[in-house]
Amino acid sequence: MSEDAQKPRKIPQAVLNAQAALETLRGEDAEKAAAVEKILPVYAIRKEQSGETVTTETLLEAARQGADYLQKNTPSKKTQKDAEETVFETYARLTGRTAPANDDNRTDQHDEKDTFAAAAARGDNAALLSFMENGGKKIKAQMHKAVKIAARAGQQEAVQILVDHGATTVFLSFAERGAFSAYKNGVEEWQKAIRTNPPPGLHNEDPRFFKKNAFDTTLELLALEDVHGETAREAAFRLTGLLQSEQRVLQYLKQWGDTSEKQPLLELSQQIALPKPPHVPEYPALLPLKNWGPIGAWLYKKIDDKKMLKTGAPNMKDWGDAVLKCGPSMAKLVKFSNCVTSPEKSSDGKTWSTPATRAECAKHLYKQAMKHPELAELCYSYGIKEEHYNAALKLIEKHPPKKSERIPDITIDGEKFDLPGAQFRRLPSDDVRGLFLGKITACCQSIGGTGEGSAKHGYLSEHGGFYVVESSKGSIIGQSWAWRGKKGELCFDSLETLGDRISPAQWTKLMQETAKELTARKDHDVTALHIGAGGRTPEHSLRKVFRDSSKKAQPKGFSPFGHRDSRTAQIRVWKRSA
Repeated sequence: MSEDAQKPRKIPQAVLNAQAALETLRGEDAEKAAAVEKILPVYAIRKEQSGETVTTETLLEAARQGADYLQKNTPSKKTQKDAEETVFETYARLTGRTAPANDDNRTDQHDEKDTFAAAAARGDNAALLSFMENGGKKIKAQMHKAVKIAARAGQQEAVQILVDHGATTVFLSFAERGAFSAYKNGVEEWQKAIRTNPPPGLHNEDPRFFKKNAFDTTLELLALEDVHGETAREAAFRLTGLLQSEQRVLQYLKQWGDTSEKQPLLELSQQIALPKPPHVPEYPALLPLKNWGPIGAWLYKKIDDKKMLKTGAPNMKDWGDAVLKCGPSMAKLVKFSNCVTSPEKSSDGKTWSTPATRAECAKHLYKQAMKHPELAELCYSYGIKEEHYNAALKLIEKHPPKKSERIPDITIDGEKFDLPGAQFRRLPSDDVRGLFLGKITACCQSIGGTGEGSAKHGYLSEHGGFYVVESSKGSIIGQSWAWRGKKGELCFDSLETLGDRISPAQWTKLMQETAKELTARKDHDVTALHIGAGGRTPEHSLRKVFRDSSKKAQPKGFSPFGHRDSRTAQIRVWKRSA
């Protein structure tokens, strides 16, 4: 008898849950338990296959309804073809999309006039092989250059193909050789774990989370959203790695997706960050050190020593159930599942709890994480170094909340500045996001950044504060450090936007609405409203409507040498009439 034959078959969790439900039912009604004994496990498996969460409690409730109820409500067994058709029908019903988008611009297409270098740059492996097979000596002479082009573009699979056909990596930079070494390590780990190569671009992901059938089907669903290439593969891996099946992906879309968005599945995937496997180096560029003998290997280990503990295999069934129940707020915590292998339950043990899970995850972030779990989670989410977390923690502990606030409490609905669902408002003075708004909107206004002084002033000074623009989902997509001038002015030091989420025209309309608010209200002593012309302020758009201020406002309680975007130019939006 083979070793595999001797291993006991693993009983599916759905069947175990059915057995537990039956055991409870026997204590309540032995006759009814006997009547449903055979059909309940089938009901449990079919329900799970259809994408529903199956627990002992839900099965017990169904079993109490009797055998007729179970037979009537047991999903029919479908072939793989039928299941795939159902997936696409469900997606079409939820989103209204029934046909793939135009693929004319797909990166895997090329024409007869294509070049070897261009194929290397975009990682078109089929084209590379075709060129090498038909190009003769001329192509051989270009291969070393092509390796450099592919490595610079991050096309590691193309680099591997070129190397396999005789190209050299000698001319690659230290960092490029490190990235290629990381790729080879990743492929080796995938082969060891599941005996297959990773999909292109996913060599730094954990092969334990890869579900090929679900992954392939989800790729097709993403194609309906016009999402292709590496972006699609990353999104499909995150969704199916967490939720484990395409049916549960669609269940998540139905429960938590905004199907009015152009790319609802992609949007949901971006809330998920699966934990990286142990083989992924923290500093890939330093991998070549490992080949420099014992001293190089020791130095690499010393530098690459990871602070995050790897404690066990995540229970993705539990995490998937919790995310389906609690939504994106729980999905953001999945990255800690190597440390917290299952999410936490509520105090009564009946359901999953995002706050309890967040608190447990916070223990694994920084040494002093438990002193301020909310701050720790925020900092980790944006890759903030421990030293800057500690600096923010020290500042919060050392300084009591503001006793007074000189920044007007203004709130403007997005409909008024052509961004329906959004909201412009003053950030509460004790909101720790104020210390790292720069990280949230990709500017320097954060502890540890060039604009650290403005972050501190906005958080601590009664003459400073922050205004934010929040999306319909509550995420910050724009912000400004605000300060009061020595002559009573209110100045938005700059208008910072996350990507292109707020257009120049929308910012201009928002400033007009703010001016109207200041004019209408009598509960403030603001004398003028200025906008700093630096940073990402849409200067050109604003100057079409407003004019430069001949007299620049000077902030109260802020160092005259501190960094601020309003120093060289300010635009006056509003001035109090006499």
